[in-house]
Amino acid sequence: SPYALPFALRVTVTSSASGDPINNAVLVITGAVTTIQQCNGTCLVAGSAGTYQLSVSAPGFQGAERTVVVSGTPPQECGCTGVKTEQVAISLAPTTP
Repeated sequence: SPYALPFALRVTVTSSASGDPINNAVLVITGAVTTIQQCNGTCLVAGSAGTYQLSVSAPGFQGAERTVVVSGTPPQECGCTGVKTEQVAISLAPTTP
């Protein structure tokens, strides 16, 4: 039976100026998973082990890119493999008016 993928990434997006979460950030992911998510400060990305390319943008901020490698865990009793959730903190610099 199909099962839900575990969370491979937990991405937090904050302003480098204030440290506050950025509520309207857009996270584009390619690599092991291809998806686009709206982040309200934090994004949880489901996926499997592999390499993820992240591109984050938000109005009024300079974009940022990261490459993150997610490692797997040994198969569980269910026969499904898990992943070690990677915590990714991305700080965006405000663009000057």
